[in-house]
Amino acid sequence: ALGQAASLRLGTFSVMPCVPRAIARMTNADPNVSIQVREAHGVVLLAALAAGEIDCIVAALPPEILQKSEKSLRVELLYEDELCVVASPKHRLARARALQWAQLDGCRWALPPQDSLLRRAVIDMHMRAGIMPPTPVAEMMSPILLSELLMLDRSLLGVMRLEQSSLEQHNGRVRRLRLAQQVPLPPMSLITSRQEGPRDSLISTFLQALRSEIRTGIRQSRSALKRPPSTRPHRWSGRLVAQLQEDDGAGDDAPYRAVSKTAPWVGVRTCILCKLILLF
Repeated sequence: ALGQAASLRLGTFSVMPCVPRAIARMTNADPNVSIQVREAHGVVLLAALAAGEIDCIVAALPPEILQKSEKSLRVELLYEDELCVVASPKHRLARARALQWAQLDGCRWALPPQDSLLRRAVIDMHMRAGIMPPTPVAEMMSPILLSELLMLDRSLLGVMRLEQSSLEQHNGRVRRLRLAQQVPLPPMSLITSRQEGPRDSLISTFLQALRSEIRTGIRQSRSALKRPPSTRPHRWSGRLVAQLQEDDGAGDDAPYRAVSKTAPWVGVRTCILCKLILLF
């Protein structure tokens, strides 16, 4: 419990921006709390959870993996996720609209390892488009390394999860390609054992911190969308990191999901353009 020495053993990927923010929220609220983070592949993390080596997992795992252990696991949905293709803001496709996946044929890629969810999604989309999956010029899991590489080699494409790509685009490091078709990924979830344990209250506190940080990210996204173009640091594509679907006054247990939303300044710009045309 908060106020007493407590340690939470967390398993996750290295591509979850909301996780360090939730950790900071907890440790700032109570200096007696410590968090041990283990980064590994989803299958490895599930084995560690079953063995009692970690207390919870924050990850997106394939349904077929979760179904094998569904009787022993409790899954709390955080938000829906999707695959995003990213590139340098100077890439030739960076400002293209409604790209079809087939238009990415022949592009040079930096991709996650072969057995990763994101790599599998890329291969699947290439096959659906009737083109051969790419052989990447580089393989890496870290989105930080990927964004650095994309800035150094402007001809490359890469893939990120929705939350990470929004953060990197907001910082001006990459641009998310505007594809005509969304590519859904398994939802981000907090996964725990169904068996009661001594750290259940700590896990609950961490879940609340995660959801609070997700809501904070949503508000920041909305605030960025409302700023006038002259004060907005970077242009957004109009898709939020994640949108909290809740009625006014809903609590921390309200459901989360990612949605698409048209940026409000699109209509304003269209009206201004129409007036200019009439003047001339």
